[in-house]
Amino acid sequence: MRNACESLLNRRPDGSDFAPEILEAARQVSRRRTSEEDKRGLDAAPLKLQQQLELQRILVDAEQAALLDARASGAYRSATINRAQHLLDISAARFEPGSGH
Repeated sequence: MRNACESLLNRRPDGSDFAPEILEAARQVSRRRTSEEDKRGLDAAPLKLQQQLELQRILVDAEQAALLDARASGAYRSATINRAQHLLDISAARFEPGSGH
């Protein structure tokens, strides 16, 4: 199939052939562009994911600190505090080793 595609792409709209050096230059530009896009995609994705996970961890830690303050204030019922703690524990578990992150 690649050969069929290349034979179609080797022809100009008037049916004549492109000059070999023009074809090779176009192939090099295409390979370079694809390679750069692949590299950026592969390098950037883990970095972005790592930053998102770090930010989520910071948010969970801040929520835990706020919950501890709420618990100490005595302004909330124990059932409310316990439910919030349970939800925070679930969120925090995602960051534990072996949790898939």
